[in-house]
Amino acid sequence: MIKIYLANLGKYNEGLLVGEWFDLSEGHTLEEMCEAIGVAPGTEYEEFAIHDYEAPFEISEYEDVNELIELSERLDSLQDYEVNAVCAIIDNGSAQTYDEACDMVENGDVMFYHDCKNMGDVAAEIVEESGMLANAPEQLQTYFDYDAYGRDLDIDGTFLELEDEVYIQVLL
Repeated sequence: MIKIYLANLGKYNEGLLVGEWFDLSEGHTLEEMCEAIGVAPGTEYEEFAIHDYEAPFEISEYEDVNELIELSERLDSLQDYEVNAVCAIIDNGSAQTYDEACDMVENGDVMFYHDCKNMGDVAAEIVEESGMLANAPEQLQTYFDYDAYGRDLDIDGTFLELEDEVYIQVLL
C-alpha cells in the first residue's frame, strides 16, 4: 500500500544517489531501512529523507517513517474501498489524521453504499434498509421520488462519493 524511496541525505548532498525503495507492508523497521542505505547514528551519515513514494496520499520528504510503517499496517488490513474512504474522509476534512480516519472506518462511524451510481440509488438503499415505506401501500411506494430524497440527503454534506460506484456517509 505504501512504498517509499529512502535516501541517504549525506550522500545525496555529496552528489551521490544512495537509497532504496521499501514496501512498508513487508515489515521493515526504520533501523533495517537505515542500515540498508548506510545511515547510522554516530557515523558520518546520520540523516535520511523520503525522495519518492507510492501511496494513496501525499507524503512529505521528512515524514515520520515509523508513523508511516504503522499506518501502512492499518491500511493493509482494510479493503480497497475502505482505504478510498479513509482518503476521502481526510480530503473532506471530516478527520485530521489518517489514524483518526482509519478509526472512523474500523469503528463503524462510516456507512458504505455499494453499487450506487448517484444519490438517488443511495436514497433507495437507505429507504429499503430502514423500512421507511414498509407500511405504505405498494401503489404509493412506486411514486416515491428517490432522486429528490437523495438530493435532500446530499445537502447535509455527510455523503461522499468514492470510485467504483461506492458512496459513504460519515456518521460523526
